[in-house]
Amino acid sequence: MWNTDLDRIRDFQLGQGVKVMERTLLDLSREIQAISSTGLHFSKDPYDLQRFQQLSEIAVELIAKHSVHSKEFVNSVFSAESGYVTPKIDVRGALFANNKILMAKERASGAWTLPGGYVDVNESLSEAVEREVLEESGYRVKAKKVAAIYDHRKHGYKAHLYHFHKIYLLCDLVGGSEGTSIETSEVAFFAKSDLDSVPLDPGRITKAHVLRMFDHYSQPSLLTDFD
Repeated sequence: MWNTDLDRIRDFQLGQGVKVMERTLLDLSREIQAISSTGLHFSKDPYDLQRFQQLSEIAVELIAKHSVHSKEFVNSVFSAESGYVTPKIDVRGALFANNKILMAKERASGAWTLPGGYVDVNESLSEAVEREVLEESGYRVKAKKVAAIYDHRKHGYKAHLYHFHKIYLLCDLVGGSEGTSIETSEVAFFAKSDLDSVPLDPGRITKAHVLRMFDHYSQPSLLTDFD
């Protein structure tokens, strides 16, 4: 959980209508940590290594002072990232039936989301989303189209220590049956009008992006959204 300095993302107009996203304290801290991790991985000079380590400690302290998280927790998260730091990839599967979209209820948050999660090493996008949908809903699907690739910082997702690219894929049903998992407690299909009353998990999806999947489903010729 972050205070307003960390989780606030604002768009403003610059020049001739070009939108520029204000970089938050969290954005800056992530960049400092990424520079530190890259430097610690590639540098051989002992003085540079010391400086890069100090940068890491500064990034950890900045976040800890402006959030509810302890320095130990933040450090443990950042320590898991080594070498050249890049954004994580999160996939979400959009499966439709009778003009309704499949969603799963997260046990951890008690809120609803499109089935999905991290792409694993040595796994393609289609393999990842097909695995995640099966694990979280019980349905076997075939990935059909990359509908959208979103930078989570630009679209109102809950602030996170990691930087994510959220990739939404339209899927076709090929088998299986409704089921839950250690991560999900319920599975159901929802109409577009249902989204007004369904609590959505802000760390995983946004209402606008779920609605956008309805657009891609009804208009197959739409190009992939990105950024």
